[in-house]
Amino acid sequence: MQDFNPSFMFDRPYHTSLPEDLEPLHFYLADSGHVIMCVIESFINQARETSYDDYECGLPVKYVLENGYTMENGYCVVDVHYDENFGAIVDDDYNEY
Repeated sequence: MQDFNPSFMFDRPYHTSLPEDLEPLHFYLADSGHVIMCVIESFINQARETSYDDYECGLPVKYVLENGYTMENGYCVVDVHYDENFGAIVDDDYNEY
């Protein structure tokens, strides 16, 4: 989160209640809508060895809720396809603005 430009983040509550453990990880980003900051499961070993923060990315709230997640050391861990060139691959239908 330290590299995020605050001008891209807005204080917009999600339209329904979120699980308590996800509340502090929820953000509204101008270019992505409602997201949960997550660590992609395929990078969890690297995150454990260095810093979870270095492996966080914003995934759509709807994707996280529908596909499941686990919590580890206060971080949301999600299994999602990751492409080296494009990042996390999530269908646009999951985006909520």
